[in-house]
Order: sequence, then C-alpha cells, then structure tokens
Amino acid sequence: MNQMSSKNIFLEIKQVMLEARNNVASAVNAELLKAYWQTGRIIVEDEQNHQDRADYGKGLLKELSKLDLPHFLCGRCRVRCCDG
Repeated sequence: MNQMSSKNIFLEIKQVMLEARNNVASAVNAELLKAYWQTGRIIVEDEQNHQDRADYGKGLLKELSKLDLPHFLCGRCRVRCCDG
C-alpha cells in the first residue's frame, strides 16, 4: 500500500477546502439573490397597490431610504453603495 507524501496530502486537503468555500459562496449568493428579488417584489407590489401600474407619486422608496434599510440591504458594501 502506497502512502501519500505529506505534500500530496496537504494539496488534496487544500483542494477539498477550496471547493467547499466555493460551494458555500455560491449558496450564499443564491440566497441573497432570492432575498433581494423578494424585497423588490414586496416594494413593487406595495407601490402598485396590487394593480397593473404603480402610483409613482406615493414615494415608498423615498421613505424607505430614510430608514436603516439601505444599511441592512447593502451589508459589507455599505460605504460604497449607500453612503454617498
């Protein structure tokens, strides 16, 4: 029975860990995408009052922007996308 060298074992473990990180990142991105899409759907449905067209004078987005919602939605990129 052949034993793998320490370097080969390390490289194999490293590959397993890198693949796991990529899989986790993909899963997180998919969940964030769903959350953002659902957030947009909720806002649009409210703006449209469940009708085909929205009453754009209502200004829900303007009111939401005054709350802490932009900070929550932007997460780590808050400085770049929300503060400026």
